Amino acid sequence: MRLKIIAGNVLWVVVTGLIAFFVVRGSIVDQAGSDVADETQRNFEVLQRSFRLAAGEFTELVRGRASTPEVAGVFNASGTESLRTRAHTVANGVAGWLADPARGMGGRPEIVLITDETGRVLARDLDPERMFDTQLSQTLPVMRDVLEGRAMHTLWRQRSDNKILRTVAAPVRSADGRVIGAIVVGYDLSNGFAEAQAGVLTHGSVGYVIEGECYSASGELTTIESALGAEGPFKSAVTAALESGQTSSRVEIAVGDDAFLAVAGPLPGISSIPSAMVSIVNASARLERAAAANIILLLTAVAALGVFIYSFLIGTSLLQPLETIEEGVLKVINGRTDFRIDIDDGEFGGLAYRINQLINMLTGVEESDEEGHTTSSGTWGAQTEGVVAAGAPQPSVAGESADGSDANLAAQLAAEPAAQYYQRVYNEYIAAKQAAGEDVSNIAADRFIERLKGQEANMAQKKGCRMVRFQVQSADGQVSLKPVLIN
Repeated sequence: MRLKIIAGNVLWVVVTGLIAFFVVRGSIVDQAGSDVADETQRNFEVLQRSFRLAAGEFTELVRGRASTPEVAGVFNASGTESLRTRAHTVANGVAGWLADPARGMGGRPEIVLITDETGRVLARDLDPERMFDTQLSQTLPVMRDVLEGRAMHTLWRQRSDNKILRTVAAPVRSADGRVIGAIVVGYDLSNGFAEAQAGVLTHGSVGYVIEGECYSASGELTTIESALGAEGPFKSAVTAALESGQTSSRVEIAVGDDAFLAVAGPLPGISSIPSAMVSIVNASARLERAAAANIILLLTAVAALGVFIYSFLIGTSLLQPLETIEEGVLKVINGRTDFRIDIDDGEFGGLAYRINQLINMLTGVEESDEEGHTTSSGTWGAQTEGVVAAGAPQPSVAGESADGSDANLAAQLAAEPAAQYYQRVYNEYIAAKQAAGEDVSNIAADRFIERLKGQEANMAQKKGCRMVRFQVQSADGQVSLKPVLIN
């Protein structure tokens, strides 16, 4: 029974806790999944705007330098060597100016070139000999538009350095407005640039895919490389975005034990090289918020432990008295007719008391033990109820016996002092028992008197009389206590 109490209560707590855990965790996971999906799409839109803004700022910086007298003065030199020297000096000056942190370009550019009006390189920064006399119109197609008077932003694969450069080319004009040359500035499409772009995001990363390969990324470079290296939905999404010029739908990527969501689309404003931008969010990391539901498991374990302890204590408090009663009844059945059940329990004390009464009645043993009444063998119930039932108390009589035959006796008992009365009844009871040849060694005076008082109070309440007192009677070797009702 104890096990049933404990198991039932603990099982209820555990099941309730587990249901709460899975419901809360499922809700968190669903919400996190929805948030990741929305955030991936939103990040891509933010990155598109950020890239356009960076390109516009870059273009304005280069256009501004191209319009300065310093740059235009290059073409005032006479002779090839003088022209190259001055162009090299100006290119270094522009590179140093852009390297100033105040420009916000992240450092010195990879390359600064000065060309003539045909697109032929006059000189570059750092090394005046390098790329001298190279025709850029062949490797940088936007030069045709630049030499027609428009500043252009594009990507340029600089094969000599094997780099992809974010490049701005702006026309250099003479005092009368003619295009007399161009200035070309290139920055690497580096991981640093990707990190700067991703800085506008709360979560997520950005990657740049050039001609089917991940060139740079802000934080998930290896993830994007792994996803592109395998035939799957991500590679197909990037390819489709490049072919259609449209942003892809969200794509799930599994790399190792982590799951990602990605959106791919063409790099804004770039047509010179097949290039795409990827917005990617680590869904697994975001789903870790579901770990917050683990507190429910902890609380469930604590609650289950508390319920286990409480149920154990309650079960023990219920079973111990029952086990004591069961053992006592078994002893009586096995021949210990003198044994009486003695338990101090508010719930089962009354039950033990009634069992002792039943044992006394069935065995004919006087109630001088721990819990029985002071009755003779099997006669208490019959004699008491029979006598009481014989008559009812009459208001006009000061006192009467239970059968109404001796009002004087009732009055005499009522007038007798309580201490004297109880001691007298005890002495008479002991004397009668001894006269009947019974052993009275186990009948204690205080215990006898205490139980006698209890019986008087119970019968007075039951019969509605003022008090009840007992008279010792002996008949045929049987000793009994006869109740006398006093009104």
